[in-house]
Amino acid sequence: MHKKVLFHEIQKLRQWWIWLIILAAFIFNLYFIIKPLLSSDHASSVNMSFSLIMPYTTWLFILLTLAVVVLLFFMKMTTVITEDKIAIKHMYVVKKDFLWEDIASAEIITYGFVGYGKRYSIKHGIVYNMRGNKGLAIKLKNGKKYLIGTQKEENLREVVRNIQNHT
Repeated sequence: MHKKVLFHEIQKLRQWWIWLIILAAFIFNLYFIIKPLLSSDHASSVNMSFSLIMPYTTWLFILLTLAVVVLLFFMKMTTVITEDKIAIKHMYVVKKDFLWEDIASAEIITYGFVGYGKRYSIKHGIVYNMRGNKGLAIKLKNGKKYLIGTQKEENLREVVRNIQNHT
């Protein structure tokens, strides 16, 4: 039976500077595709042609850039809190549940930049982060630590406080 959802958040990778880097790489690659059209060799000729025959490394870079764009665009982290657990789905492969009965402490914190994705931090343990510097720091009864990034700091703080008051 499904428990009532107390908190639900979906975060996507939407930092402008990441997309700027990807766009710059794509434009750099595009330059090499259209470079033959811009060359001065064609100035004396009325007959200009464009060939799609390029080095395989150029095609490989184009395909790799497009694959990265698609992966990053659809990448997301979902956090769901119910009366009995905290569940996260991070990117495409991570699915983790934390039962409230196994949690020794849970608090909202502000932390320094630890990177995006799944990371390991000496101070915070395993970190799941998509953006920002606010998150739910969890310490399990077995001593393991986790940090789940959030953009809904106040909502999450209230849900965690209500759950801790009822247990």
